[in-house]
Amino acid sequence: MPLFIFIAGYFSKRAVNAGQFPKRRIVGFLTIYAAITLFFWLIDCLAVRTGLVQARATPLRFFSASGAQWYMVAMVWWLLFGFALLSLKPGIKPWILLGAALLGGLLIGYESTAGDFLVFLRAVNFFPFFLAGLLCKSEWFQFLRKPLPRWIALAVLLLLIAWMIWKYSYLHSLWQILTGRHLYKNIAAVGTGLGALYRLGHYLLAGLTGLCILLVIPDRR
Repeated sequence: MPLFIFIAGYFSKRAVNAGQFPKRRIVGFLTIYAAITLFFWLIDCLAVRTGLVQARATPLRFFSASGAQWYMVAMVWWLLFGFALLSLKPGIKPWILLGAALLGGLLIGYESTAGDFLVFLRAVNFFPFFLAGLLCKSEWFQFLRKPLPRWIALAVLLLLIAWMIWKYSYLHSLWQILTGRHLYKNIAAVGTGLGALYRLGHYLLAGLTGLCILLVIPDRR
């Protein structure tokens, strides 16, 4: 998911860097979200009415997304965040912007009043990956996609996969960190005090894994 979000940011450069508010894309994502939410609600009501499922129909909720459609609302937040940051006074270094996004992702988990209303918590937690895609330049990949860096990336990727299989039980206990929708105090395997360190570890591990995958993928059709 972080790599997918990075790619979404990479291909949102034109919409965010155009100097104009990305109204068209925001309206598009909200329309898709509303249509998908309404569609699933109608299917659920139809299944209950026809007796296919023995349960009450789920209420129609537009302000909380538990299914895959959360991504549409998150894209709206990311476009807004990205446009706001890139519209600041010119000359701010990209690493400062990315550092601010990372700090926000690390600290939001301590905010007891922060919830997942309109997937805000997930949007803040995953925003550093989107911003990294916005700030990334294509020539950086051309520099890295040389034989030696790619072989190193393949070796690192294989080691990461082996380590994840070896530590599967431990990593599985941290699945709530990966979803981005839980406060630190609500994650039993993390604890409030060390929550930011676990989130930082998630950022580093996801970033390294995503970079290795991008370098290993062939560039031929």
